[in-house]
Amino acid sequence: MVKMALCDDNLDALLPMVQYLKQMHQEGIQYEIYQEPMELLQRITDEKDRFDIYILDIEMPKIDGMALAVKIREMDKHAVIIFQTSHLETVFETFKVRAHRFLQKPVQYEPFVEAIESSFALIREWNQFFDFVYEHQPVQIACDEIIYIEKNLRKIIIHTVDGEYSSYMGMKETMEQLDDNVFVRTGVSYVVNIKYIKIVKKDSLITRQDIELPISKSYKKKIKDKQLHYEMAHV
Repeated sequence: MVKMALCDDNLDALLPMVQYLKQMHQEGIQYEIYQEPMELLQRITDEKDRFDIYILDIEMPKIDGMALAVKIREMDKHAVIIFQTSHLETVFETFKVRAHRFLQKPVQYEPFVEAIESSFALIREWNQFFDFVYEHQPVQIACDEIIYIEKNLRKIIIHTVDGEYSSYMGMKETMEQLDDNVFVRTGVSYVVNIKYIKIVKKDSLITRQDIELPISKSYKKKIKDKQLHYEMAHV
C-alpha cells in the first residue's frame, strides 16, 4: 500500500487531485488530504506514521510548503515530494529538498498522472526485495537492508543490518534478484551493497559497519565506477 498526503490550504485545489486519483483506478493507494500544513507536520512527527508521497502547495499559512518539505526530508530521506504552485519562479527552490516533480496550478490531469506513475516507479526501486529459503521457510527481506552476500560452497550467507541468513543458492541466481546499480561483485565469492561501502583500498574495501572484504584486481575499477555513479545519483 502506497500512502499519500495531499496538502493545500485551498480545498478547491485539493478536490481535483482527489478526482484524478479516482479516475486513475490505481490500486494500492491510500491518501489523506490536509488543509492545515501544521496538522500534517504534527501527524507525521507525533505518530511516526509517514507517507510515501507528499503533494504540497508551496504557498501556505503558518508554514509554507518548502519549510514543510525540509521537515519531511529530515525525517525521511526516501519520501517522494511533489510541489504544486502557480508561481513558476519558485521551481528552482524545490531542488533543495530533492523534489521529484513540480506541478503548475491549476493542476491538470495528464501531468498529475505522470507525476504519480513516476513516483510509483521510484518507490518500487527503493522497495526491492530479495527472496530465499532459510531453515525450510521462505523469507523475503528488503534489498536495502543487505550489506553484503558471500558464497560459501553450495550456500550463500546474507549479511544484513539485522543479522545473517544462509540459503542454498548460487551466485548467478543471487545476482538475478539484485539491482545492478546498487550491488557490485568484489570477486567470485562476494557481492556488496554500494550504499554501505565506506572506503575502497588497494586489495579490499571497508563497509560502514567496519567489515573488511577482499577485492579481486579485475573487479576494482568496476567497483570504483559504480560507487561514483551511485554517489552522484544520491546527492
